[in-house]
Amino acid sequence: DVDVLKAVMNDKTPVLFAHAEDDQFVPYCHVTELYESCIADDKILLPLSGGHNAKRPKEYTQFCVKFILEKFGIRFDKIVISYAKDLRQSNYHYSSFDDIIRETPDLTLEEIDEQMRQML
Repeated sequence: DVDVLKAVMNDKTPVLFAHAEDDQFVPYCHVTELYESCIADDKILLPLSGGHNAKRPKEYTQFCVKFILEKFGIRFDKIVISYAKDLRQSNYHYSSFDDIIRETPDLTLEEIDEQMRQML
């Protein structure tokens, strides 16, 4: 069993919490409890519009990818992602990892965060 609350109370790994405020499946208060209990110095709470499985804007995917790359120091110039047919069903399908990065404006996480908040 995984105890997520215990994990965030004992780990300083950077974390991005993203959750739909209108989620009828997992109440929003669950993510706020995790966020408030998290001891990481580098944490972001990103409220999303819509319900549990609502479509997310393209910028959301870009924001998440950029967060992971920056916070974990991952170089993306040599990353290859294998072809997955089911991904083509997504409204915001990227044909390659490079497409996600190239389409991401050269903004800081703070600037992307502000843009996301303005969209919500």
